[in-house]
Amino acid sequence: MSSVTGRIKEIKQPYGGYIRPSQFEEIIYNDGKVLGEENVHASVIGMAVDYLTRFMMGATIDEAFKISKKGYEFRVLKGGKNIQKKDKKKNIDIDSLLKHISGLDNESITAACKAVTYDVWYRNPMAAILAKGAEETNPDKSTINNIRIMVERSIAFWGKYGPITVDGFDFEPNGYTETVDTGDGDYLTEDTMWDFKVSRQKPTSKHTLQLLMYWIMGQHSGKAEFKNIKKLGFFNPRRNAVYIFPVELIPEKTIRTIEDEVICYNRSFGDRIPITDDFLNLKVITITDDYINLKDRILKERIRHPRMYRRPHDH
Repeated sequence: MSSVTGRIKEIKQPYGGYIRPSQFEEIIYNDGKVLGEENVHASVIGMAVDYLTRFMMGATIDEAFKISKKGYEFRVLKGGKNIQKKDKKKNIDIDSLLKHISGLDNESITAACKAVTYDVWYRNPMAAILAKGAEETNPDKSTINNIRIMVERSIAFWGKYGPITVDGFDFEPNGYTETVDTGDGDYLTEDTMWDFKVSRQKPTSKHTLQLLMYWIMGQHSGKAEFKNIKKLGFFNPRRNAVYIFPVELIPEKTIRTIEDEVICYNRSFGDRIPITDDFLNLKVITITDDYINLKDRILKERIRHPRMYRRPHDH
């Protein structure tokens, strides 16, 4: 069993990727601002930008930093009440840090960077032991300024591409499998699934596969919020760039390969995305003799070998 990102590490993609990053339309915005050097790990900066953007756009502090809070609770559960007492004396417990976040001033951004260091205790507790904690995380002026610029760019991005219809999504009840059993995404707008990256590089084939898996899992999930998604998109506030790809350009063969070999849904017709006129009004399949014969063969196989075609919930 793996997360989406864990599964991607196990997969050898075709040359260039299942969807080549170059197939995404790139739109670059120029605000005249240049980012400086940073003294904090990129993952901390990415989370701080993400959560501060949510907060600045109206989420409560507890909603915006909910994973940080869960991570801190787990840390205390594992380390005991003495850990919490020591943290409170140093003002680095999660409640103290969140009280210092009120906007995009230096104090708020510093507190946000410290707070998100607790995320790792929720996401990957084994790695948390070696990761730098809140006490060791002290962004300098250049890092703070970079985070401020990236949050401002993110807010401007939503002014152009919003509004957000779903802030954080998963794939319950039917999108997960025994192979890929965890994973959640960033944002949905009316017709686009968005992923935020703060990498210095353009999207890679691993990133495009991640978003493609999210979309396919969304279609399998049974949730109505995924039915009108017609585009996949990245926003990178570090590069101040948007990358967009229409799902109508995804080859049916690629969809089937991801379903069968990456996410590993049951390979029966009943557990696949239906390729019909109603499929986002994007795909139309021609019913040929070959198609009918193929379907008949599969139905006969299901009758002859029912155990091979059981769905996960039948086990």
